[in-house]
Amino acid sequence: MRLEHDGFLHQLGKLYEASRDTHSVWVTLKRVEAAALEKSKPKGARAPADELAAASGQPQCLVRATNGKRKISCVVDAPQIARFQLELMTVMRANADGLKKKPKASKKAKLSLVEQ
Repeated sequence: MRLEHDGFLHQLGKLYEASRDTHSVWVTLKRVEAAALEKSKPKGARAPADELAAASGQPQCLVRATNGKRKISCVVDAPQIARFQLELMTVMRANADGLKKKPKASKKAKLSLVEQ
């Protein structure tokens, strides 16, 4: 489902919360041209006003997120990409507390690998 920027970030936060213990969340970014977005729409679908304005030929960024069950996406124009990435990183950092720390190798194990 294609969303606006703020709606996408809000839904991404909900997706992270719902997937905290059981699933992973994948976020992908892809550069696209406006013409490619028009081809990928289903017949009869209306384009939002910001996509029509962006059809001037500037590249856009398609941002997609999924947890394997639910998919969300949004399109970001080139001039807005820096602000959007900062907001995206804020959401991702806020929800990165479920990551496990990597176990450190002891110094003795490192020395034995060097000696061999």
